[in-house]
Amino acid sequence: MDDSDSDMDMEWPSALQDLGALWLAESPEELWRALVLGGGLGASSNHWDAGLLFRHHHGDGQPGALETALLLCTDLRWRRATAGLIAEIAGSGVLDGSELAVLAESFLNEAVIWEAPASWTEGPWIEIVLSESGDGDDGRAEDDPPPAPLQVRREVRPPLRRWAAAELLRQRPERLDAVFARAQALSARDAAAAVAGIIDASDALDHQRAQRVLEIGLGWPAGWVRLVALERLAGGHGLDAARRLAADDPDARIRRWAHKPDQSPQRAKAPGRSGSAQSEPRRSAPDRQRRASASKGPDSGTQPSLFDQ
Repeated sequence: MDDSDSDMDMEWPSALQDLGALWLAESPEELWRALVLGGGLGASSNHWDAGLLFRHHHGDGQPGALETALLLCTDLRWRRATAGLIAEIAGSGVLDGSELAVLAESFLNEAVIWEAPASWTEGPWIEIVLSESGDGDDGRAEDDPPPAPLQVRREVRPPLRRWAAAELLRQRPERLDAVFARAQALSARDAAAAVAGIIDASDALDHQRAQRVLEIGLGWPAGWVRLVALERLAGGHGLDAARRLAADDPDARIRRWAHKPDQSPQRAKAPGRSGSAQSEPRRSAPDRQRRASASKGPDSGTQPSLFDQ
């Protein structure tokens, strides 16, 4: 056998097999099975391949686009590219506004629990009998319930939290209280990302609410969230006002930002790889931090909520 024959007999790398299975899936259910049960791709920082997969399988109106979007965005293959991926999916035009709202609601839950189609648990099952009773009864009851649906827990990365909070508020600004409450129920890292999303959407709020959101952001424990708020403040109230606040911030990176000679608007990113929003030590910024803390549990009899109507 020559070298060319040997090459033909070699197996494809598992990553190519995995990507091929995703691309060549003949139905949404087959695609979901490959996303949930497949493997082989490393953590990609390129969201374009996932975006192409989404358009390939649903760009012509094929069913199941919402579930595919959820599984793609929470897939470990693209855990380093979730910010770009959700932007690609939201901007594709495949999902309408109500579907994007459902997706955003899911991403503000503590975790996404995806229930597989019933067909995944139908059919014959292998039973393993660990012991048998002396009378020959194997312990099985004739009325044993059928197997429960397969439920898969999916991780929600911080950039998805940020997008979700912004999307919900842009669609329904009156839900500010509810979105902020959802954010506070999350871990410190994920709450910071959700609050950044609330600040992103402040242009959809009335003036009073937008000012209150800005106040919360300026006092948030995570420095990168304060920077998001400072950049929003610079856009609305002028760079000098933002610089004055930034110059007294306990975070050295923010103080450096205050003294940069030229400031160009840019979207502040969470720290860590691809905006993973690793939580920072909970440092108290004078005055601003006390205002943000007060918003979490105000005494309704003595102090108005930051989100009062």
